[in-house]
Amino acid sequence: MAEKEYIEREAALKRNYFSEAKTPDENYRFNAEIKFYISSLPAADVAPVRHGHWYNSSYLGDEITCSKCSVTYNIFETDGAEDFDYCPNCGAKMTGGEGE
Repeated sequence: MAEKEYIEREAALKRNYFSEAKTPDENYRFNAEIKFYISSLPAADVAPVRHGHWYNSSYLGDEITCSKCSVTYNIFETDGAEDFDYCPNCGAKMTGGEGE
């Protein structure tokens, strides 16, 4: 399945769209029609992506903690939680990217 992409409706509506129209009136109608279709599309319920990383939180190295929510997991009890690419508690993607 293809990964979905989302746009901000307000940004799309502020943009001017042009056609190969011969007259300004045709171009105006084209622009209005495009904006009508954009405004009539259903809104998606999306949340911003949170990024974090795992860090060792015990001197034995058997516990890891999420840098976003500070929930600690024992790596032996969770069957290798450090291999999770997200935190099961807060959903942060464990990419170590921006916004850690």
